[in-house]
Amino acid sequence: FTDIETFLIYNELNKLCLQASIAQSVRTATCHQDNELQKFRWITDHQLMSVRLNLCLGVPLKEDHAVITLYPCNQTSELQWWECRNESLLAIQGEDLFFSPGNEEHDNVLLKKGLSAKNKWKIYGATDVLCSRGYEETFTLLGNAFGAPCVFPFMYNKQWYAECTDAGRSDGWLWCATTADYDTDQRYGFCPSKDKDTTWTTDLLTNVHYQINSESALMWHQARKSCQQQNAELLSITDIHEQTYLKEVTEGTDSALWIGLNRLDLRSGWQWIGGSPFQYLNWAPGSPSPESGKLCAVLNPETKAKWQNWECDQKLGYICKKRNFTFVPSGDTGPVTCLDGWVPYIDHCYKIFRETKGWEEALTSCQKEGSHLASIQSLEEHSFLVSRLGYKPTDKLWIGLNDHKVQMYFEWSDGMPVTYTKWHLGEPSTTSNRPEDCVLIKGQDGYWADDVCEKKAGYICKRKAISQIVREKEITDVGCKKGWRRYGTYCYFIGHVSATFSEANTTCEGEKGYLATVESRYEQAYLISLVGLRPEKYFWLGLSDVEDQGTFRWANGEAVSFTHWDAAMPGSNPGCVAMTTGTAAGLWNVLDCETKQKYICKQWAKSATAPPIPTTTPVPTCPEGWVSNSHSSSCFKCFYRSNIKKKSWLEARDFCRQIGGDLVTINSKEEIPLLIKAMYTNWDDSPRNSGGHKFCGVLNGGSYSERWFLSVCEVQLDWVCQIKKGYLIYLPAYKTTADGWVIYEDKLYYISKEYVSMEKAQEFCRMNSADLAVVNSNSERRFLQRSRGYFIGLKVSLDQKFSWIDGTPVTYVAWAPNEPNFANNDENCVVMLSKQGK
Repeated sequence: FTDIETFLIYNELNKLCLQASIAQSVRTATCHQDNELQKFRWITDHQLMSVRLNLCLGVPLKEDHAVITLYPCNQTSELQWWECRNESLLAIQGEDLFFSPGNEEHDNVLLKKGLSAKNKWKIYGATDVLCSRGYEETFTLLGNAFGAPCVFPFMYNKQWYAECTDAGRSDGWLWCATTADYDTDQRYGFCPSKDKDTTWTTDLLTNVHYQINSESALMWHQARKSCQQQNAELLSITDIHEQTYLKEVTEGTDSALWIGLNRLDLRSGWQWIGGSPFQYLNWAPGSPSPESGKLCAVLNPETKAKWQNWECDQKLGYICKKRNFTFVPSGDTGPVTCLDGWVPYIDHCYKIFRETKGWEEALTSCQKEGSHLASIQSLEEHSFLVSRLGYKPTDKLWIGLNDHKVQMYFEWSDGMPVTYTKWHLGEPSTTSNRPEDCVLIKGQDGYWADDVCEKKAGYICKRKAISQIVREKEITDVGCKKGWRRYGTYCYFIGHVSATFSEANTTCEGEKGYLATVESRYEQAYLISLVGLRPEKYFWLGLSDVEDQGTFRWANGEAVSFTHWDAAMPGSNPGCVAMTTGTAAGLWNVLDCETKQKYICKQWAKSATAPPIPTTTPVPTCPEGWVSNSHSSSCFKCFYRSNIKKKSWLEARDFCRQIGGDLVTINSKEEIPLLIKAMYTNWDDSPRNSGGHKFCGVLNGGSYSERWFLSVCEVQLDWVCQIKKGYLIYLPAYKTTADGWVIYEDKLYYISKEYVSMEKAQEFCRMNSADLAVVNSNSERRFLQRSRGYFIGLKVSLDQKFSWIDGTPVTYVAWAPNEPNFANNDENCVVMLSKQGK
C-alpha cells in the first residue's frame, strides 16, 4: 500500500486490520486495501483520523478496557493523543495503556494495560512501523493566513473536509482552512501544487521560475518545506544576472525574505541548500555576522537585495526557485592511460606537486605540463582527490578556483562551469584587509578556503587522459585478484549480482573477505569515488544492528570508528546499512536486510601486514567532580544552572569546548549508567536548591529507559560535557555581580523568586535604579525563557543527518517514543530527558 498519507493499521498476531464503522465503533476485520473504512492518516503529530468518516480515534477515559471509538477531531483533547512505543505498540499518550484487539474478528478494539503480542501493530503491506508515516504539515500560499499550515479536518459551510478542496470556488484552485472552523474564523490559504505555474514568475533569459512569498510568515525550515511541497527549493543565487533579476522582482517588498543559504552544517562554511555551488557572494555590509545562532540567510530588499544572516526561527516571507532540467550522468568512460606519476579518474589524470609556489606561478607550472590547475566538478571527483591522489591532512594545495575577473564571483581557471563547492568553516572570507582571490584545498576533509594569491603552497594539476585503450594487465592492482581494486592495504570488489545482506556477506566470505568496513573519512571518500557514479542506488556495507537493535556493529567484528549517515538515519527501525550513489553519493541508509542490493567486499591485499598492536600505557584519570569507569576513555559532568543561566545548544557546545571538551557523545548502552551517575551525584559549582529538587537530573523512582528526543536548538537547558581522561579543564566564570545581578550583553538583570504584585516589583526595581524588564529582541527573549532538560552532543544537520559534534561515529541510538519526529522541521538538537535518559 503505497499511499504516502493514508494507510491500513494491521495487527501482526491475528492478521486483521483496524476498521471504522458508521456507528463510530472501531473493530478488526479482514484487510482490504480498497476498503475506505480501513484507511487512516495522521492529522497531527498525535491524532489518527478515519479517512472515510473524518473522525478521530479516541477513548472516553484513560482506563483499562476503555473502548476505542471515533470522535469529532479535537486537537486539545488528550483522549485523542496517541504515541508509538517500541516501534509496534500504540498507546494513549503518557499512559501504559495500549491498543489491543479483541479475541475474534469484528470484536471492539480496547485500551489494555500490560504488554502482549496481541498489541503489536504495523502498516499493512509494508515493513514500516506505524509512526513512520507521520503527519507532515501542508503550508499554504496566498490567502489571508500568512502561509500557515492547513488544519484537517476543517468545517466549511457546515461540512467537514479532510483534504484540500475546490468547494466554493469556480476556478478549480484547491484550498484549505488554517483553523478547524472556517465558518467562524475565515482563515484560509491555497494548497501547494507541483505543476501549477500561476503563482510563479519566470526569467525569460534563463527559463528559471521564482515564487516570491512576501506575505507569508514562516521559519526557515518551514519555508523550505513549503518550497519542497511544490517540487522546488529555497532560492539559490549563483551568478550576477540572477542577483540582478531578483533585486528587480523584489523591489517594493518591505521585509527580508528567506533564501536557501545556510551554515547549518557546523563543520563547514556557507552553502546553498539543494546543492548549488556557493560561487557568488553578495553579503550586505557587516554580514555575515559572527553570532553563532545566525545560521540562515535572507535577501533584504532594504539593503538593495544584499544578503544577511539571521536566526532561523524568525518568521519571514521567502523565495522558492525551480528550473526545468534533466540530469545526464557522465557515464563510465572505461579505464584510461596517464603519464608516469599521474593518477587516472574518469577521463582525466591528476598529480600533486608539493613544491610551493604562488597561485599564478602554480598555474603556469601546470600549463607547462600540458594541464591546468585542477577544477573539481562533483563530490565524487573531490572524494577521489582526497583519497586516491596521496593527499595529506597537512597539505595546503592550490586549485583552479578564483575570483580574479569579478570580486566575489568564483570561476575555474580552465573555463569549466562551477557545479560544486565545499568551503571550510568561515570561508570564503570577506573581512580580510588583503584581497583573497585564489582558493586552496586543505585540512583533513580537503575543504576549500580563499587566500592571497601570493601565498606559497603546493598545487594540483589536471589534464585530459592520453588514451582510453588499455591492456587488462595494466588495470590489475598489485596484491589484488583480478577484478579487485586496491586502496592502501586492502582490496575491494564490487558485487555484480544483487543479493540480500546475508547472501552478500556469505559471498564475500567465500572470497576470503567480508562485507566492507569503513574505517576513516579517507576510505569513505575512496568508496564514493569507486561507486558514486554507478547507476545502482545502493551498495551493501557490513554494518547492521540486527543482533542488538540500536547498536550497530560490523559483520567481521571490527569496532566502529566512522559513520556517514543519511538524513534521519539511523532512525528507530532495525536493519542493515547500504551506501547510496548519485546526488546523495556516499551517505549511509538503513534498509530491510532482505532487500537485494549490489555490495562491496573487502580483504587484505597480498603481502600487506596488519598494524602492530599498540603498547599499553597507564590510563589517565578524571578531574575532581567528573565521572567515568575503566571501560571509557572519557569523563562526564552535568552542569546544572538556575533558569537564568541555562544555555541553548550552541551556547552549551561553546561552554564545553571552552573548558577543553565537548557536549557528550553516547556510543553504547554501557555509557548510559555513567551519564545517569553524572546527573545524579555530580554537581558543578553552582548553588543547590534547598528543597532538594534543583539538582542535575531529577530522578523519579529509579526508572531510566535511556531515551532521547529532538528539541529546538534555542531552548535553554542544562547540559552534559565530556572530556578525554587526563585533560585539564578551564572553567569560565559566569558574569554576575556581587549582589546577584546577571550580565547579558550590555544590560544587568535580576531574577526574583518572590511572588509580588506588579507595583511591588516595579518599586523594587526602581529602588535598584532599574525597571521591570522590557524584551526588545528575540535573543533577549530566549535569554530570559525558562526550560528544563539536558543537551547532548548529537546534532541534526539541514537534511536531517545525525552526527556527534566531536566526530565520533553514530553507532548507538536510543530515541524516546515518536522520536525523532522533526516537528515543524525546526528541531535540530538532541535532548536527553533527565528522568529517562532518553
